[in-house]
Amino acid sequence: MSLPTPTKPSSDGVYKIYNDNFSVTLPSTIDTEEETIELENYFEEIAGRDGLFPVRTPDFSGRAIEFSGTMYDEEKVNALRRVLDSKRVTVERENRILEVDVTSVVITEEVLGKIWRVLVEAEAPKYYWRSKDLYNETLSPAVILNQGTLSTFPIITIVAPGGDMNEVKFEINGKIAEFRDDENPVPAGETLVIDCENLTAVTETRSVTGKMNDTFFTDPPRFFPDTNIVLATINDGNTLEPEQLFYDGEPVIFNGQEVYYYPYDTAFEVKYYERFL
Repeated sequence: MSLPTPTKPSSDGVYKIYNDNFSVTLPSTIDTEEETIELENYFEEIAGRDGLFPVRTPDFSGRAIEFSGTMYDEEKVNALRRVLDSKRVTVERENRILEVDVTSVVITEEVLGKIWRVLVEAEAPKYYWRSKDLYNETLSPAVILNQGTLSTFPIITIVAPGGDMNEVKFEINGKIAEFRDDENPVPAGETLVIDCENLTAVTETRSVTGKMNDTFFTDPPRFFPDTNIVLATINDGNTLEPEQLFYDGEPVIFNGQEVYYYPYDTAFEVKYYERFL
């Protein structure tokens, strides 16, 4: 009489790793160690005073992540190897993603064709996980509930009204993004995209980044965790309400995302990623 063969523990876990061509969902037998976040402090020794003194606010500078454990499925082990071949991969868990560079790989076949020990180390230039989806707020008034644990920067899109648009201002938590160009206003029906993270402002035909207010570049608007209100005015103080920009023609691609459609009556919408420490 023979004993029953136990099922190998190879059920899917919470982590998925992929590149442009391949993907693999790691089994539950692979887990992560502590995700170390680097912190950079700015100290300086000031002449005439003893010791070091802080000269700038400290900042996070990256995140390390390590996967380790045992795999029992040769097909899944080979899928992992194909993914790691590109060195720069995306890690996904619970609809959050982290783009990383692989720094070390150890895959050891402990039992021929049956058991593999796995250790993968990687580093991310950004210290946070971000939501996989780009959220779109279209309610009026524009009240944003940022359910992430960190501040995040919006992408604001507005369609110029009839009579052109020489000025538009968005205020979020006291921080302002304002475009103004009295000599060359944005023509009616043309769209303006203000990217508060990359600090750019563009239309379909030109860059208008130089027409943004000074504090936009040093202290741009952002959504804090929890509730945020977007206050918007256009053309010398007229109140502007948010509306969804519906499809009517060819979609316009911005940073790989379809962020607005053209044309539409005067309206604006706000898109953003959530971030998690």
